[in-house]
Amino acid sequence: MAMISVLRTAIRILGNIACIVAAVILFSAMVMILAGIKPAVIVSGSMEPVIHTGSIALIDSGYEDVKERDIIAFDAGGVLVTHRVVQVTDEGYVTKGDANRKEDPGIRPKSALRGRVIIWLPWIGYAVKTMGTPAGMTALAAFCLLLLLLYRLTGKEDGLNEPQENTDCPDSHAA
Repeated sequence: MAMISVLRTAIRILGNIACIVAAVILFSAMVMILAGIKPAVIVSGSMEPVIHTGSIALIDSGYEDVKERDIIAFDAGGVLVTHRVVQVTDEGYVTKGDANRKEDPGIRPKSALRGRVIIWLPWIGYAVKTMGTPAGMTALAAFCLLLLLLYRLTGKEDGLNEPQENTDCPDSHAA
């Protein structure tokens, strides 16, 4: 019986943590959207060792005062690229991935700028990419259902579903 109580408590704690994490993620996403910050998953190693493959970069889409050494995100023919600015010209930006030997070909026009990378978080991009797939969504739903099932199988929550004696009302059968 004690093992079931421990299991029920562990499941309850895990469920509470999952709810808190989900709430923090949703709140953070709302704040970022309102602030014009957009996430981007880094899918190549061109910015290694500074930004690792699988990181998620947060991009300030309202940033326009680009300087040399800034890491920016820009549109390169429909693909979002995150590279460092090595030179600012009147026409746009000369960029280069930190891991690349040569600068990117051509000048990135200012109209291609999508923003400046303000922070990056390693490995989180892998989770974001996975959760965006049918398999990832199925795994999350299965995890939630498993938590619910385990909680139900370990018994009723202490005292909540048991009949209670009503002590607030006087006994109507008393003489």
